[in-house]
Amino acid sequence: MPGVTPKTVHQLLELRKLRRRRADETLRVRQSAVDKSAAAVEAALAVLRTWRQDRPRREGEIYDLLIGKTVALNDLEEAKAKMVSLNDHERLLERRLAEALSEAEQARQARQEACNAARKAYRELERCDSLACALTARALKETDF
Repeated sequence: MPGVTPKTVHQLLELRKLRRRRADETLRVRQSAVDKSAAAVEAALAVLRTWRQDRPRREGEIYDLLIGKTVALNDLEEAKAKMVSLNDHERLLERRLAEALSEAEQARQARQEACNAARKAYRELERCDSLACALTARALKETDF
């Protein structure tokens, strides 16, 4: 190869190694983000499950104050407001779960992109390493003559 010296190829090889290390580090960080987002999804799901298991008890407490009794309209309005509050809280927990799922999907996509970049960096390093070996072998042959 005219104009390409073994020194240049070795410098290129070092650059490729650096890129590979950076790609590996990025992949490690992205995997960590995936793990954290998966934990956040599990936590949000656990909170929602616990809430849904506890909700009938809370509703029962509200209704127990009313059932079989003569109550004022204000008491009915207060019970209605408490039921609305229970519904609102469940929707909030569902939104938090949806957000955690969305963040987990984004983290998985970012990890996939980092994985693709790491594969590319490895392929480039292999090609450059092969070129460096070929040039080194050629240089050794030339010095033998």
